[in-house]
Amino acid sequence: MVVEINDTYGKYVGNNVNPKIIKRGKNSGIRRDTEIGDRSGESVVEVLLNQKDTLEISEQGRTALKANLEADDAKSDSIFYMDKDPSFDTVGDLTSDTVKDLIFDTVDDLSKYLYENFNIVKQGMAEIPSKYLRDCLTDPDKRQSLFKNLKAADESLEEKQGEVGFQSMKIKIDDDGEVTTESTGKSVSVNEQKRRRQIAAAATRGDMQAIIALLEQDLQEVEAGLEENACDEREVEKVKALLSEAKQKMSSLPDREPTPEEQAIMMMNTLM
Repeated sequence: MVVEINDTYGKYVGNNVNPKIIKRGKNSGIRRDTEIGDRSGESVVEVLLNQKDTLEISEQGRTALKANLEADDAKSDSIFYMDKDPSFDTVGDLTSDTVKDLIFDTVDDLSKYLYENFNIVKQGMAEIPSKYLRDCLTDPDKRQSLFKNLKAADESLEEKQGEVGFQSMKIKIDDDGEVTTESTGKSVSVNEQKRRRQIAAAATRGDMQAIIALLEQDLQEVEAGLEENACDEREVEKVKALLSEAKQKMSSLPDREPTPEEQAIMMMNTLM
């Protein structure tokens, strides 16, 4: 009898399910001289009969094995059957022993699993030393701790990505499993009070034209910042309102050179 596991559900599932099939097969009533095991390097579990016997499992053993396998059909004890338990998320119930029972043969296998299941890893924001990953292969407690930390980092990343100014985040795990988190941000804004003082101090059209040029530069910066999540729409609207106010006031100003006193006032408000 051949039970295909790896080809259908993948290597990680096979590593966890195949041993249970073998155990149940041995306790299911199959003849004592029957050999049952996981053929090394293959993607199947085979029941091998003694050459002296016929190629048929006893009806009692076959029935018992089938009953044992179907018993767990409604409630899987592997996190890979997530579709049967809607309460499981990407990595299942992280407080469950099923997470500890996950088996990874190599660091590459574990790394692939982390890449496929955690956004913080997939986006290149996680730094995990190979030594700690090797420890996780043989230590289920460290493995569970790693999954918990990465899950928490994913939740934090999702929350921060909705914040204005957030740029990136990095999680670092050292050889002992200690975690540190770093975040970077960028903020673009206009000094509204300063621009209002400059608009009020402008005594000539020339002065106001210089202020309008500054506001147009401000507008370019906040519009670019909006695209980069460095500001919100309110900052853009603020600059547009200032620009409209400056243009409206310019039409009422005289077209002449400013007096020395007007220049001094304008200079003071430019520097402050």
